[in-house]
Amino acid sequence: MAFDRRPLCVSDVALHPLCEAFIESAMAMGLPRNDDFNGKVQEGVGYHQTTTRDGKRCSTAVGYLRPAMGRPNLQVLTHALTEKIVVENGRATGVAIRQHGQARTIKAKREVIVCAGAIGSPQILMLSGIGPAEHLRQFDIKVVHDLRGVGQSLQDHYSAPIKLKARGMATLNDVMLSNLQKVKAGIEYYLFKRGALTTPRHPRRCSHAPGPSWPRPTSSARSRRSAPTARRTGCTRGRASP
Repeated sequence: MAFDRRPLCVSDVALHPLCEAFIESAMAMGLPRNDDFNGKVQEGVGYHQTTTRDGKRCSTAVGYLRPAMGRPNLQVLTHALTEKIVVENGRATGVAIRQHGQARTIKAKREVIVCAGAIGSPQILMLSGIGPAEHLRQFDIKVVHDLRGVGQSLQDHYSAPIKLKARGMATLNDVMLSNLQKVKAGIEYYLFKRGALTTPRHPRRCSHAPGPSWPRPTSSARSRRSAPTARRTGCTRGRASP
């Protein structure tokens, strides 16, 4: 919650010479500096923000679910696989799950909310008979509602990695290949909640749009394997992390 009392904490990444060199080179090519990729404009080059608090990942489970675990109207089931949504007379009335090998049906008093992610949600819908009818019939699934578009238009993030050797500055590879540096990183994290163990995978990013007529960037370059340290102080007011 930190400064703005928000459950999902957003932190800045500390500056690092390798990151700065990447940013300066992109700016020299004409790309603008962008210190908030979650704002109005996504094009530019700069540091990512992270959903972390005191050197630890602040996930939605940490920020929202765990604080609500004591509520009487919340029950969390683990080791439970959702098999389909139960639909009666055109209305979702519950979910069919399998927990510890046993089939169960959980009835809903008001509504069923599907939030299983970009892959899981359409899968559950189609297993429930909600989706393109011709596609469902290919797998002998009874069509409950012919809804085109379910399971379509998923776009993957293709990448082409380029590996370069850095000179004159420490990277994560230097830390992981040295037992002494790993011990040092562990002590630094334990005492100060900073250092290599708080490093995000891609601390900086460069996004580019082909021209002014494009509403958003179409390509992105992200660099990694440097060793910036996340600031311990925590959250930035009013900005959210992806």
